[in-house]
Amino acid sequence: MARKKVTERGRSPYREANRIESEEHPVDDEVERRLNHRRLQKRIIAAQVRMTRALGEDSHLYRRVEELIGERALEREEVMFNVGYELGLARGRTEKLGMTWVRTQRRGRELTDKLIRDTVLSRVESEEALAALLKVVWGLAVGALPQDMGAD
Repeated sequence: MARKKVTERGRSPYREANRIESEEHPVDDEVERRLNHRRLQKRIIAAQVRMTRALGEDSHLYRRVEELIGERALEREEVMFNVGYELGLARGRTEKLGMTWVRTQRRGRELTDKLIRDTVLSRVESEEALAALLKVVWGLAVGALPQDMGAD
């Protein structure tokens, strides 16, 4: 299956942190440590063995389903990691900028958080999102009211 673009820039922080060719996978290792699913993993393996035995000669069908489910889970895991990374990165950049904006009122911080979340999750290319945000900033800078900003 062809890999999909997983971030705005087409890179994968997940793959950068978990090099496939490496023996070490720090993100996966930490997730496993936090979840501690050893007992659950044993139960899953026992259920798989029972299922394979019950299917007999048709057990290859079950293994194929398991492969597809695993493939989907890995892709979702990678994309979820990358979305979290992008949100954290955007939030971190905003916090850095916010150090100069120490007296930000609660509503201003809430608006900032909403803009970050909505922008990252909008599925809009970064250049288009930046243009939209700059339009808003420019409108506010020149004193334009929202109804004066209009559509292009």
